[in-house]
Amino acid sequence: MRFSASLLALASLAPLAHAATHDLIVGTFGTKALYTLEFDDEALTLDLVANTSTTISSSWIALSNATSIGLDKAVVAGGNCTSTSIYVVADPHPPYAVYGSFFGGDAGCGAVMSVDDGVLDASILNYTYFTSSGVHGTAFGPDSKFIYSADDTGNTLWTHSVDSSTVCSHVVYPLKQSNDSASDFWADEVALSASGSYVWATNRARSSTAGYISAFTLDESGAILQQNFLLPTTSTGGAANSVAPSPFSDRFVALTDSSVGFVEIWELAEDGQAASVVAHIDLVDGGCCANAVWYS
Repeated sequence: MRFSASLLALASLAPLAHAATHDLIVGTFGTKALYTLEFDDEALTLDLVANTSTTISSSWIALSNATSIGLDKAVVAGGNCTSTSIYVVADPHPPYAVYGSFFGGDAGCGAVMSVDDGVLDASILNYTYFTSSGVHGTAFGPDSKFIYSADDTGNTLWTHSVDSSTVCSHVVYPLKQSNDSASDFWADEVALSASGSYVWATNRARSSTAGYISAFTLDESGAILQQNFLLPTTSTGGAANSVAPSPFSDRFVALTDSSVGFVEIWELAEDGQAASVVAHIDLVDGGCCANAVWYS
């Protein structure tokens, strides 16, 4: 299960970034802390600059401009979406529909929900995955013409094309090697790069086997042109292996691990066909690290 934390006092967590430095905030699965890290994109260093105590652990954090949070309405997904809802993502373009995915049992579909003045209104459309799917993360393409889904149980990346009235199945890409056992992995996150030229996806491993990180090149509409690479991560990733592309460059992504407790910065090769770790910091506190968000 994921928990959201609206960060209402970010100024207290870290100073504003300067020159070549950028701040990240990292949550934890089991400890009451938020860590602020500073990444220098010239020196390629990653340092802890703040440790902020919280009242609960923050296993999923996101930045929000909301001034208040309240429960206004619950919407039944409809169709064959009868399993547990686990993840939603809002289309950043009008009419700002919300896309929800499901996990466990019969989770072979997604649901599109309309929004009225910022509040969920009604379920307007269902779209399909495999009957055995369990989607753990979703992200929109640069113009919301495609939605990408990380399939936990299928260890694949889905792309669906989207228009105003339909969501059509498109292409499925592997997030494990062909000789890997599917039961050893559980695909995790998918996220768009700063320019919208790449989409990143990760897979977690359940045992001592390393997880995977992958990047895909997109065309101007957001369609995937190719899978650039599928590389082993430093560790299994634990319950994390969560990828967070930087907002300032396509070169860098943050990757979190909870099996050991660390955050890494990976750099995309100049030709986009490989990536490697350029910075690493251990945060071994018994609960770190969940996901990371870039603050600057």
